[in-house]
Amino acid sequence: MTSKRNRGATRRTGLFRPQALLRWVLQHVRRHPRLYVPAGAPVLFLFVAHVLSLPVLALTGGGGSEGIGLACRTLLTWAVFGFLPFLALSYLAFFLAARPLDGLLARRQPAVPRTAVTLLPAAGYGAAIACGMFLLLQPGNWPGDLALLLCCLAAGALNWSLYRWLTGPGPVSAG
Repeated sequence: MTSKRNRGATRRTGLFRPQALLRWVLQHVRRHPRLYVPAGAPVLFLFVAHVLSLPVLALTGGGGSEGIGLACRTLLTWAVFGFLPFLALSYLAFFLAARPLDGLLARRQPAVPRTAVTLLPAAGYGAAIACGMFLLLQPGNWPGDLALLLCCLAAGALNWSLYRWLTGPGPVSAG
């Protein structure tokens, strides 16, 4: 017979503690946001493209129309082959366009409102991603190019907003 005297006071320790791991990851991302922020929108768009491709594949497997098949092929092509160029261009645009533009605005125009200091680098970021994507792709029809431009601008705005959220307000003290 064993004694049950001190069983309630013992702490259970396990090898895998997801709360501690999640806390560590969040602290690391908050300490080094420049390393992870440019990957935010491409990873999100990759996830959304794969989630959207599942119902499209189900519809085309059941004898869907040709338009759905074309949409499925386009979506899967972008989800698989477009991710790495989008990720690389996002990093390049972050370090070569958005951050220098933010520093330039902070130095040259100290009286610029805080909203403009957030929106102008975000627009420059998205435009730089779009320029890189247009250089990599062949010119196509204008609705597809417009959709690509809007997608890149949304990625720039999303990544820059995430960067500002993680790092706090910009370097401009006026606003």
